[in-house]
Amino acid sequence: MKKSLFVGMLGMALALGLVFTGCDGGGGSNGPKSETFTGTADGKTYTLVITDDTSYVLTVGTKKSSGSATKSGSTWTLNPSGGTAFTVSVNSMTGITDITGTITYEDATTETAPETITPPANGGGGDSPNEWGGDSNLIGVWKDADDEVLTFTSTTVTRESRWLPSFTGNYTAKDGKLTIQNMFEGASIPYSIVGNVLTVNIFGRYDPDSFTKQGTGGGGDNPFMGTWTGSSTSPQGTPVPGTFIFAATTFESSFTIGGGAILKQKGTYTYTQTTITVTVTAIDVLGDGGISQTGGWISEGEIFDEYSGGGSFTGTLSDGKLTAFNGTFTKQ
Repeated sequence: MKKSLFVGMLGMALALGLVFTGCDGGGGSNGPKSETFTGTADGKTYTLVITDDTSYVLTVGTKKSSGSATKSGSTWTLNPSGGTAFTVSVNSMTGITDITGTITYEDATTETAPETITPPANGGGGDSPNEWGGDSNLIGVWKDADDEVLTFTSTTVTRESRWLPSFTGNYTAKDGKLTIQNMFEGASIPYSIVGNVLTVNIFGRYDPDSFTKQGTGGGGDNPFMGTWTGSSTSPQGTPVPGTFIFAATTFESSFTIGGGAILKQKGTYTYTQTTITVTVTAIDVLGDGGISQTGGWISEGEIFDEYSGGGSFTGTLSDGKLTAFNGTFTKQ
């Protein structure tokens, strides 16, 4: 019997002996780099400080948890001293969005992660606008004559192009101006919507492009479009942090599978309002430093056939949580 896709991929990583040595990111002469994220749950404030992308301190009231940290997408896997790993999902513009697992504090006490956590309304991860989004007319899938696609949710936009890397970021839209996180150095670009046509120069060309709004299918608005972060569970019972990015009909994913190795997937999907069926069309495994261990994307051959487990999996959506790939994911 074929293994599941998730178990197979992890098996591939183990079979290929993907053990990598971490690189020194370098602190330069500016000292350690730190990021701070906050959120509240059950009347308590959770404050996470990440230093140099390698260590963490989580403060909850008078208690502290500390140890090593690794990141995949927007999810941190935290390994406390003397305890088991747990995960914290963050949004750099808002704060902590999800915690899973058991938190071990420095005094050896433990706490089950809260079921829900709320980031601060005015942002909890650096300088950012108080509110993302701003124009509900943008929400949906837009495609131009070259099959380049923009997918807007209420707060994020995903760009897909045959010539440029895929990109997802938060955006603000106000008074005909669009500002996208980490694009155009924060500059605003003009846009207009007339009927079902969006005109915007989001690809950085001399002339704006015209995008036509697409039907979303599935009996209504697509509830899966956007970025989902969370954690799967390995066969050994350890969390494996990862990210799914769903566009109109395609997806990409990235999972940190240990030792600095990253499993990447891409493919297509179909959906109803509560279920999703994902078909993986290609995989890649990256080592530390982004070096491909398979020679790039592969969609056929012994490795793909043996470890893809048929190349598909399903998921369900309930209470804002996506359960799929042996894990749970939250929309960002």
